[in-house]
Amino acid sequence: MNRLNAMNDKSLVNAIATQPADVAKQVCLYSIMMHSRLVMEFMLTVIGENFIFYQIAEDAVFGIRS
Repeated sequence: MNRLNAMNDKSLVNAIATQPADVAKQVCLYSIMMHSRLVMEFMLTVIGENFIFYQIAEDAVFGIRS
């Protein structure tokens, strides 16, 4: 999908209009990420690294091995 045309996808617009709020928020975040390279890089580097760190820590607490 073209980065700049993420919101031209009718299925995404339909999801915002008809799905629960949590789904609509995810679609909006996805659209923002596709529109703004700065936001995309922030989500991948800062948020993504934190998610990986917390997932590893949670696995260690519950004794899950990957």
